[in-house]
Amino acid sequence: MILGIWDGHDSGAALVENGRILVAVNEERFTRRKLEVLFPKNSILFCLKNQDLKPNDIMDVAYSSSDFNLTLTRAFPSIKDNYYYIRRRITESSFENTNRNILNLTGRLKSNRLFQSVSNKVIAKELRKLGFKDFDLHLVDHHKAHAASAYLTSGMKEALAVTMDGLGDGLSATVNFCKDGNINTVQEIKTKDSLGLFYQEVTSLLGMRILEDEGKVMCLADYSKNIRLEKNPMMNFFKFKEGKVKSAISLNKRFIMLKQILANTNRETFCRMAQDTLEHYTKVMFQELITESGFKNVCMAGGIFSNIKNNMNLITNLDIKNWFIFPHMGDGGLAVGAALFIDNYKNSIKPHQLNSVSLGPEYSEEEILNSLTEHKDKLRGYKTQDTPGYAAEKIVNSEVIYWFSGRMEYGPRALGNRSILAAPDKKEIRNKINQIIKRRDWFQPFCPTILENEARIMFEPFSRSDPFMTMGYKIKESKRSLFDAVQSMDGSCRPQIVSENDKVYGNLLKKLKKDLGIAAVLNTSFNIHGEPLVMSPDDALQTLLRTKKGSMVIGDFVVELR
Repeated sequence: MILGIWDGHDSGAALVENGRILVAVNEERFTRRKLEVLFPKNSILFCLKNQDLKPNDIMDVAYSSSDFNLTLTRAFPSIKDNYYYIRRRITESSFENTNRNILNLTGRLKSNRLFQSVSNKVIAKELRKLGFKDFDLHLVDHHKAHAASAYLTSGMKEALAVTMDGLGDGLSATVNFCKDGNINTVQEIKTKDSLGLFYQEVTSLLGMRILEDEGKVMCLADYSKNIRLEKNPMMNFFKFKEGKVKSAISLNKRFIMLKQILANTNRETFCRMAQDTLEHYTKVMFQELITESGFKNVCMAGGIFSNIKNNMNLITNLDIKNWFIFPHMGDGGLAVGAALFIDNYKNSIKPHQLNSVSLGPEYSEEEILNSLTEHKDKLRGYKTQDTPGYAAEKIVNSEVIYWFSGRMEYGPRALGNRSILAAPDKKEIRNKINQIIKRRDWFQPFCPTILENEARIMFEPFSRSDPFMTMGYKIKESKRSLFDAVQSMDGSCRPQIVSENDKVYGNLLKKLKKDLGIAAVLNTSFNIHGEPLVMSPDDALQTLLRTKKGSMVIGDFVVELR
């Protein structure tokens, strides 16, 4: 059994055995600080408790990344904690340009023996504080961990594994040829050529939070008219040469030019230019890779692949037979990737198909009842034999349902374990959720969950089932009225596609088919905007009390406001 840990942005821990993920969770769910950066002690202890283990039972611990920036913040965690507030724009900083320049320079530095030695000492010290004694500590390269997370959970015997993000261990992307469990890196793209850093700069200039609000840039782009590539000045920031995307100008000059473009362009067009640039160069890169390698199976990980429009552009326009995107594609998934990489190194595991990310905490009926008792003066709860039926009736009547079921999801998407549900065809419901609960920007669409047999007739083109919300799809023109609350301006959406065999969630969707005309529901994350997904029954009940709207299904119980 391998314990994987990640102590950077969106820190967390995981346990894997024989290539299977047993448990995985991120620290933010415990500390209630979104995208937590501090050492994941709560996540580690939960992983052990979930499997009835003690620290001394773990012989192998894997962790990822030892570049300059991460090593420095490991040695001096106050730097990391202070920057957390600056990055999330909770604390103002007059040194934003300085911070950006430092990151651009130091992010190019690859790991070396000094960085590795410091990182090993810090990680080992933190583990010993938790009771770990005799264990082997394994350091896994940032992009190797991403590649392992994608390939070893894809179920593909042979695949092209591509990793792309802002930066990590001196690189921004890698290309890997994978076969029979072996991961062979054949191409590396340097930090200075990073499409991810470019997209971060766009996000920051718009007054948004880097490493968090890039999805808003993607959404806002839909409100711009189309721009011909030759009319897009951002296209000149990069070039494609020798099979690689490369920066055509210095990073400082690029940032100055971006500021000038923004000063003379509306926000929507600025976002459209950035999104088109990302999509174009990613597609050109993939086209070359597929043509040269002959691989038709592609798996992906890294923050770039959280951009579902970019993903849709690849799958729609390229000759890709099978695809898979690791559900926790950003750095928050590195704990799993590091553990799988070492499991593969030690035990020669083969890829398996990941079918569920219900890998977090689950709560007993007794624990749910205890939480309900604490709030009995404001809430009333009762047990029912048909929670899907109760939820379906409320949703059909234009009400909002908080849905809390089973083990918490691993990753950034709500997948029916910790979700807020409503009718998918009513814009007024969408607006109500936004105003009272989510408080998101007006241009951010909600997402649908839909049964697979419905998805095949609603979307075009339909490539494969996606239970993890990692891909964008276009809704057929004739079906768009059924998705009024869950589509973007261009008629696209990011669906969770659920199997008909899902006993609880799938049953709810089947019940909705009769009254809504479609086995689908609006599904957004169970949290208030800016906070992590709820984890415990108490988190869930507190959210219901704060918003004072809707009712809740929690396990086999129904909860309503008094």
